[in-house]
Amino acid sequence: MKYFAKYLPVEGEIKKEDRQIDSKGNISVFTSVSMNILGETYKKVKLFFCSRDTQVGDKDVHWDEATTDIVDKLDVKLGKEAGAFKVIGEISPEATWVKEGDEFNENEIQRYAKLEHGIAPWIKDREKVGYECIVQIKGPCGHFH
Repeated sequence: MKYFAKYLPVEGEIKKEDRQIDSKGNISVFTSVSMNILGETYKKVKLFFCSRDTQVGDKDVHWDEATTDIVDKLDVKLGKEAGAFKVIGEISPEATWVKEGDEFNENEIQRYAKLEHGIAPWIKDREKVGYECIVQIKGPCGHFH
């Protein structure tokens, strides 16, 4: 199965070195320059690990600028035709070489649960009890970051 990286808006104030997106979809790094250049508004974004393999029961599937739940086989079929995708987790900020649109195979990733004081190995269905997934990517050096 192929996975891909995608920038998605997140809540929160944009701080120095955060990624931001403008109304035209351009991604940039926020510096100390004013965020309201020529009347432009920006949203904070993070890089997420996503899949187009949507299944019945998936929650918060991104589909034509909106999100929905997949409830039946017809939803899966229509979603695939519309390019729907689901977010698996945030890509580790240490994976600095990863760009939007990069694709990955299962052997190039490691999933972890984001804990209050670090990370722990991902166990199937942890999201059902409220854990967020963070994904480390195998870098050119051969290590996961």
